Amino acid sequence: MIMRNDKEAIQVCIRTCTGVDKDRIRIVRIANSLNVEHIMLSEAYYEEAGNIPGLIVESEPKELEFDEEGALADLHAW
Repeated sequence: MIMRNDKEAIQVCIRTCTGVDKDRIRIVRIANSLNVEHIMLSEAYYEEAGNIPGLIVESEPKELEFDEEGALADLHAW
């Protein structure tokens, strides 16, 4: 499936997931899978993440940011 932009692609992925709590979607955003120094976790992971040894929680949950064309904000901006 081809979507017009990042925002639509994420929305379709969530809508088509079955057997998941759509109010507590678990998403991991990785800028570079060859260098996983920083990742962004969806809010559903927030409390759990603080209990994982070696994982440092650097910020509170926040909304994904999209530009006016629906593209995700730069991964390196976080």
